[in-house]
Amino acid sequence: MGVEFEPSKEISGGDFYSDGKLDVEFIKLLKRYCLRQIKVRKVATVEGILTDVKKHDLVKFDISSQQVSEILESMVLENEIIEVKSTGLGDYHSIPIGKIYYRAGSGNPMGSVCFDALWCLSCDRPLCA
Repeated sequence: MGVEFEPSKEISGGDFYSDGKLDVEFIKLLKRYCLRQIKVRKVATVEGILTDVKKHDLVKFDISSQQVSEILESMVLENEIIEVKSTGLGDYHSIPIGKIYYRAGSGNPMGSVCFDALWCLSCDRPLCA
């Protein structure tokens, strides 16, 4: 058996996995870095974030624009950032018209609503567990 072989990314889970498990702390680190870059710049593209990540040697592998895009998309879904198409005006003058860019979001759209205080209306007690 060849011990010098490494399993493919498909088998090992890919670059965001460590010892077969999703490296949640590493992903959180990348998300924090991306958010900080977006806040500093006001607006950012996938390519701009990718350049910064590579420039600062944040990862030990050759990160792709697809991987950066996946990180940013997860941040959009979590309402941490907003995805917008450029109009080419104002803060977006350096981004070509129609190109997707990201800007800082306002956080949770529901604010600090505590869902434990809501009633499910199917019984007379707060949300059933």
